[in-house]
Parts: sequence; C-alpha cells; structure tokens
Amino acid sequence: MTDYPARSAPLDSRLRERSPLSTLWRHYAARFARAFGASLLILTLLVIAVDTLLELDEIPEAERTLAAAALRVGLRTLAQYLVYLVPAAAFCAAFVTVAQGARTREVVALKAGGVNPLVAFAPLLAAALAIGVALAFVQETGGVRAAAVLSEREGETHGELTRSGLIWYQAGRVVYSARESDPEGERVTDIHVLERDEQGRLLRQIQAERALRLGPNRWRFEQAVVRTFDPSQPTQPPSFERSGQVTLELAADRTPRLHPSELAALPLPMLADYVHTVLAAGGSPGPARFAFHQRASVPAIALLFAMLAIPLALSVESGGGLALRALQGVLWIAGFLFLRDAAGGFARAGGAAALWLPWGLLALFLALASLRLARSPR
Repeated sequence: MTDYPARSAPLDSRLRERSPLSTLWRHYAARFARAFGASLLILTLLVIAVDTLLELDEIPEAERTLAAAALRVGLRTLAQYLVYLVPAAAFCAAFVTVAQGARTREVVALKAGGVNPLVAFAPLLAAALAIGVALAFVQETGGVRAAAVLSEREGETHGELTRSGLIWYQAGRVVYSARESDPEGERVTDIHVLERDEQGRLLRQIQAERALRLGPNRWRFEQAVVRTFDPSQPTQPPSFERSGQVTLELAADRTPRLHPSELAALPLPMLADYVHTVLAAGGSPGPARFAFHQRASVPAIALLFAMLAIPLALSVESGGGLALRALQGVLWIAGFLFLRDAAGGFARAGGAAALWLPWGLLALFLALASLRLARSPR
C-alpha cells in the first residue's frame, strides 16, 4: 500500500505534462514540418527545371556538363531563389495543414471540445517564424557567398568595399574609388585615383572633388590635387600641384558605385557599415540602404505567408473550394511580391523611402493578415 503514492505521483506529473493542447500542438507541428519539407522540395525542383530551360542558351559550351550545370543551378538557387522558395513553402505547408484539418472535420471537433482553432494552429506561426530566421542565417552565409561566386563565374568586375564607405576598383594600372555617384553614373564625388607603372609602383595620386564621364573609359577630374612620384627615387617626396581639370583614361569603364550583384554579395553587417558611413558623411547610399532593409525584413516574410494561409484554409470548412482558396493565396503572395519589387524603384534613389517602404509594406500586409486571422470563425 505504501508503494502506490510513490508510483502515482510521477504518473500524475506525466499526465499533466501531456495535456491535450500540447499533444495537439505536436501533432500539427509534425504535420506542418512534413508538408514544409515536401513543398520546399517540389518548388525547388520546379524552379530548377524552369531556370535550366530558360538559361540553357546562355550557358557556355564548356559548362554544359552535369557537374557544371549542377553547380550553376545550385549557386543560382541559393543566391537568388531561396529567399522566395522558403516563404512560399511555408505558405503551402500552413495551407495544407489547416485545410486538411478543415476538410476532415478536425476543426469542428476542436470547436466542439472548446479549443480555439487559432490556438491549436499557433505552432504553425511559431514554426514559420523560426523558418524565416533560419532563412536569414542561410542567406547571410551561404547565399552571400553563392552570389559572390556566381558573379565571379560570370566575369563581372566587382569593387572592394572598405569600412570607411569607399568602393575601390581596379582598371588596368589604375586603382580608384569614389564616395558617391549620381543615378545615371555620369558624375561622381570625392574620387581618389592611384596610377601605377608596369611593376605596380606608384606613379601618380589624384584626389578630386568631382569627376565627369566624357565618354567610354574617359573621365575628367575637377578641382584636383595631383601628387607625382618617381619610382626610381622612392625616398624622395612626391611633387605636388593643384589643377582645375585632369583627364584620365581608365582601362575599364566602371562607375564607382555598388551594383545589385555586389549588394547581394555583401553581408548585412558590412552593408550596414557602408550605409552608416555614407549617411554620416552627408551622402546618399542609394540602393544600398534599400537592399539592407529589404534583406533585414526577410525573417518576417515566412511568418506573413503562414498568417495569410491559415484563414484561407479555415474557410474551406464553410464550403469554400480548396482550389479557389489556394488561388486567392497565390494572388495575395503575388501582390505582396509585386509591390515589394515596385517599391524598390522608388527607394533605390535613397532618402527616407529606402527605410520606410520595405518595413511599411511588410507592416501593412501583417496588419491585413492579423485582421483576417482575428475574423476567422472560432
């Protein structure tokens, strides 16, 4: 008799731990995980197939091998498509999980048992947010590296960004940098040029307030300070002169500014340093500021798509067609992505729009999704 209390106490604690709600959460979390894995695999294979067909004519003959094609597709998927595939898979997983429960009358049983369906499906939102955080980590590690490797394989000339906010480029024997350029890339400010000889020894240093593009590979520097060095006498100080105008030929016609492919290859901390430095100097970081905030908002997109999926799937219970609700979800996602890309056209010029447009659009859709969740039948 004295053994029964000692044995029943752990059993009672285990029963309390295994509450119906926690069991329900594990059930839907496992169903969501399986649906997410399957959705991500199917979407990835579909995108790879379409991308391969569209890019087949542009692939060089030397890279038309199975290994080279797999590497190219893998880099493009990791650098460009993963940021869309993962949130889309989160939407599909949330929609399938909830719609399956609605069609099999599980939601009706939940309501009959006094359980709010939104509480039962809460693990789906938590899992979607965790997926978004994991996506941001993968994007800032493997995605950034894949973007850099992909641009190198395509032969693009990239500059090297320093923590001081300057972008350095090499054009033959000339190394140059500039603080800022206009949207057309015809004028730059605060430009520095280092001209070397064939052995890499410094011949001339030019620092100018402004530079104007005269034609292909030809620039004119205004209000320039020129220091000339004699490589045969390295211990001698350079000669110094001020010149109103200096014309210089560059071996590569490249405006000193960050291009989209370069922005994709920069980790967020370095991109943040660049934006902060340019703003502190009174300049405009242009598309870099928008790219930073757009990439920083990535974790919330998977959560947003899951929030959009749940009320659509719950409406299947009231007789709504499954295909029709899925189509509505696709339209919601397409509208968000279209507005997100369109906002970049307004924000890439810099200014406050580069800050509030990515977050404002995300906040608007999150508010709409929250409203739809709150109005779902319980």
